[in-house]
Amino acid sequence: MRSLPKFEIIPKGHTFVAYTKLFLTSFHAKRIQNELYTRALHRDPAMYDILGFSGHDALGAFALIEEHFDKIMENVAKKQWDAVYVLLDGFVMYNFRACPKPMDILDTKRKHGLLKVYGACVVTMLRELDKLGRLNVQNFPGLEYFLRYTIEWTEWAKDELVVQGSDSRGSYLAPGSHSRMGSVAGT
Repeated sequence: MRSLPKFEIIPKGHTFVAYTKLFLTSFHAKRIQNELYTRALHRDPAMYDILGFSGHDALGAFALIEEHFDKIMENVAKKQWDAVYVLLDGFVMYNFRACPKPMDILDTKRKHGLLKVYGACVVTMLRELDKLGRLNVQNFPGLEYFLRYTIEWTEWAKDELVVQGSDSRGSYLAPGSHSRMGSVAGT
């Protein structure tokens, strides 16, 4: 596997962040990730009708992620690809830091739905940026980090669905690919 790019100077407006992985990301995406993390930790469990259920933390985090995807979908509809990239980048970082983990919920239909929407957003954004000639590290210095961790997180999430007994038809990011997830960049 090719190593991630090395920078002698961190690109303007970007920083390295290390949780369980090292990320090169924009300050804006880091703020989004921090906001998601803080909101997940400080959500009000009383707003859910399942206080006696031990999985309410994960449900609260999952509801937060669904809300985040509403923002992503609004930006997709407006064709604001830079905003979509930043929101998706913040989401990917959040998943490597998240506690509680949003994908720990038991509802596999909701998880399948999220993975499909996530895959569709990533593929659409990548295709549109490529059409515009902007899918490169000059425009998005952390692109290779984003792609690597997008694939890694999606494989983990898909494995979680299989472990829980749901079906594993096809791939969410690259239907019909030879590997389990295929290459996002080649989609």
